Amino acid sequence: MQKVHKMSYTVRIATLCLLASATVAQLSLGSNEQAATDCLQCPNPIGDIKALACAVDWISKLRILNKTTTTIGGQTVDAYTLEHLDILKGTLEIPSLMIVPNGPCGLVLNVDAEYLISGVLAGKSALFTNLCLQILQTAEPLLDKVNKGLLGEVSDLLCSVFDILPTLDTWLAGNGGLLGHLLGANGNPLLDGLIGGPSGAPGVVDAYYYPNSSSLGPNAVALVVTAHVNSQELKRLQILGWNSTGHNSYDYPFYDRMIPHNVCKWISFEIVGTTLPNMTQLAVGLGDRYEMIPYRIPNYRKHGVVTCIAPLYANEQWQYALFAAHLYRRYGSFLQLYVRSMIHPLFEMLKIYEREGYLQIDPWMRVKLKTVHEAFFNPNLHVEFRNQAAAYTDCLLQYKESAEFISFMDLDDVQIPRIGKTYFEEYSHYFFENPMTSYLHYVKESDQAARQIMMDDFTMSQMYTGIVEVLPSMEAGRFVVQPKNINFTWVHFPFSVLENMKRYDVSSEENFVARLKPLEEYPFTSSQGIPQLFSRKGGMLRKPDFLPAEDANWLQADLKRMFKNPEIRAIWSRMPQDQFYQKLLTSCFHENYFQHYFNSNPEKMTCPGPERCNFPKNPGIECVNAHGEYYSTSGNQRMNIHYATQSHFRVEDGCTP
Repeated sequence: MQKVHKMSYTVRIATLCLLASATVAQLSLGSNEQAATDCLQCPNPIGDIKALACAVDWISKLRILNKTTTTIGGQTVDAYTLEHLDILKGTLEIPSLMIVPNGPCGLVLNVDAEYLISGVLAGKSALFTNLCLQILQTAEPLLDKVNKGLLGEVSDLLCSVFDILPTLDTWLAGNGGLLGHLLGANGNPLLDGLIGGPSGAPGVVDAYYYPNSSSLGPNAVALVVTAHVNSQELKRLQILGWNSTGHNSYDYPFYDRMIPHNVCKWISFEIVGTTLPNMTQLAVGLGDRYEMIPYRIPNYRKHGVVTCIAPLYANEQWQYALFAAHLYRRYGSFLQLYVRSMIHPLFEMLKIYEREGYLQIDPWMRVKLKTVHEAFFNPNLHVEFRNQAAAYTDCLLQYKESAEFISFMDLDDVQIPRIGKTYFEEYSHYFFENPMTSYLHYVKESDQAARQIMMDDFTMSQMYTGIVEVLPSMEAGRFVVQPKNINFTWVHFPFSVLENMKRYDVSSEENFVARLKPLEEYPFTSSQGIPQLFSRKGGMLRKPDFLPAEDANWLQADLKRMFKNPEIRAIWSRMPQDQFYQKLLTSCFHENYFQHYFNSNPEKMTCPGPERCNFPKNPGIECVNAHGEYYSTSGNQRMNIHYATQSHFRVEDGCTP
């Protein structure tokens, strides 16, 4: 458990000082004593521990978890990821990335060892330190070498402004030039030029070539990219195409952002341009050269309705997955799943459903920059909901020419058509009656459900008999588009639509989307039968036939048909009964995002996503994680890009965010 002393201070005026008295002589410096004299750039007299303790931003007992070496501003540095064991000065929010320069002013630190280290903040994302900033004044400040009396003399004494080393700020800006690179010219965090600030290189998520498109025109190219919210690179982006005849073309395409807010530093963009007939190669111009990038031909197989499911990570909710597969099949929709990570038994089962034509599973890879180690900057911390807008837009582009309608849902969202017997009939009704509609918007309820944990008695109808309470919903609704009218979308709705077209809000009395959330766990028995009525205790509708008996019967019969497959029966026996990851993720998202969102405290929100959550291993349960071959360009005149090829799944010990 971390201890944190509450503080009230301005710049480097701390409420915590180490008493210098006779403790200097008690330090165990060992063979590193000479290192202090080799570092000639330190601003303070060696031995003035109290002054240094008052000047630094943080002091921590910590463990080194990982070490990488790279270059910043022409200087070689070591980047360490840390576990803070006890923060003696600072806050619980201090970063877990520490940057240390190589050379005589560096430190000697080993992975898995524990140290007492002090230093200054490099913005909000990293810590900076070197020998000069160590209160122990040794290049190897091992925790087990610290005299216990020294730690006992740490107290809540106010540091006077006169205790601050007068030369420290000058030194940090001058001889500490590396910190200047970390902070930027105006003292802003962190590595802006390297990590993808306004001049950072975008990452190409996916690219499509349309030989023919009813909305984009012939020989169109559409790219989904992720870049810094203020990226200037996209203004200079150029696309090039070749065909088998040797002809080539180039275009400066149109681009637009998908996300209407700036909460997250990295957002998704769509880029649309035109190339030449029968294109066989696609490239992005980088100024003095070009880089070939992979592309796909969109799906031209006809579908009445396709449902795009938000990217799944650490997914173990087999109840919702099975229910969704059969429910959407019943009402005429093809499911498109994007998977970042999933428990292995569930993945194996869904692959059988994929073979049976219920759905398609695509890997959804993390954003990865080969030019910057994630120890310095992890772009996935700065994309909204595992890059969900990019996934939704990728799905829209993939089925743009094949689907009449596309709906956008989470796996635990449920919609029952009320007008007609299928989604196609309901959506056709609304779009036909309202011809200038850009997209349909449905309100959403949050249904707290009891989760079935006895898999041998699992029935489709019990997914609804288990709903015990309907809570008022503050969640954003769900939406449906005609792909010919929409080229890209955000998580909650497309905020850019064609001129003279507008959104149509479906009344909650007509229909809605229910979101199922686990409330409690208890076993069901199949003797409960199929409910003829669906009784609600609240919410927007009180429909007696929310799930018609005819449909419930069909769902159960279809489930039984699939479970005649011996492969499914074998997988079923290995399906876990607990919700190991879901409990951790629910708590993490509430702490970092939802409690601030629902309490209208946007200034306290972090960019929402699973990268901020702890992903421990679930003993005995393997995961399937998305992987690929990542590439990054560097040093080009016009721009640089990041992209990936050969996406695939890999079975591993534990799920990744």
